[in-house]
Amino acid sequence: MRDKRGFNRTMRVTRPFDCIARGCEWNKESCKPDSGGSHGRGGMILFVAVEKDNFALSVDWMMPVYHDDTPPDKTLVSSDPLYHGLGTVAYHQTMRPSWDDEQHMNERDCDLLAGGKCFSDGSSLRAGELWKEWMARRMTDADLYELVEDEWEDWFDDKIGGRA
Repeated sequence: MRDKRGFNRTMRVTRPFDCIARGCEWNKESCKPDSGGSHGRGGMILFVAVEKDNFALSVDWMMPVYHDDTPPDKTLVSSDPLYHGLGTVAYHQTMRPSWDDEQHMNERDCDLLAGGKCFSDGSSLRAGELWKEWMARRMTDADLYELVEDEWEDWFDDKIGGRA
């Protein structure tokens, strides 16, 4: 269902994982905790995406995770109380980009766009900025969607010439 601005909205929350203590959460043979090839541990992930006109923007943030056996200097938390540093803003589109700075993108599986494939790129730095804005303003989930929709418009209007 589209909102008043014409966006499809998606929000998902995934559970924390611990491939070290519980074995691989995804049953991957390459995940070997004792050999350095493990997925490790991770907190709950909040995933928010908006899509319009076969262009999508997704943001995901991994919540901090703490364990009794984690040394204090190895925690997943920065000195900034508003952000712990793990997240990505990703830009998804169905056709290969025609602008010079994005020619490196490869096609990949995508559950956000029609056809199940997209070209995608992202920024973890931008994810941190959006998280801080959301947390500092104590926004609701509706406000969060609007923040992500504004990001979509800032990114894709520039790339596709205001077509959206």
